[in-house]
Amino acid sequence: MARRKDHTREQLHEMAIQAAATVLEKEGPEVITARRIAREIGYAPGTLYNVFADLEELMLHVAGRALDDLRSDLVAARQRAAGAAGDATVAMVMALA
Repeated sequence: MARRKDHTREQLHEMAIQAAATVLEKEGPEVITARRIAREIGYAPGTLYNVFADLEELMLHVAGRALDDLRSDLVAARQRAAGAAGDATVAMVMALA
């Protein structure tokens, strides 16, 4: 296991979010545990609780990241549609959003 001094709190925060997102995508929500995520990043489960209040807070960050990604994809789709086909396509994309 890595020692606390190997990564900053911010790095641990990001590593845990990335690991949780990857496990969630590959294996589903039923395998998400503090022990599992900690093992993925090479730390003890207690380290996660030094960074997040609980597992729900970690998953809230994962969901927030997914929503940010979705928003970026929709904005990009809107820009492509506006340039390609005009206002009708933009209205359709906005309705989907």
